[in-house]
Amino acid sequence: KAKAVELYEQAHAAGHVDATFNLGVMYKNGEGVEQDKKKAADEELLALHDKSVLSSSRCRRRTRRP
Repeated sequence: KAKAVELYEQAHAAGHVDATFNLGVMYKNGEGVEQDKKKAADEELLALHDKSVLSSSRCRRRTRRP
């Protein structure tokens, strides 16, 4: 599990939203890392915010007219 944390941290640093959320879950459950509820909440909220921003920008691109 420590290797998974390492890979999720690398993906998080590269901007992968799902990795950020999964990293939060690992901190919440103490999987491969020391359990840290605050860090877990921070990571999960960041992921949800980023996912929301990505979703809204995708919607705007789909609804734009040339």
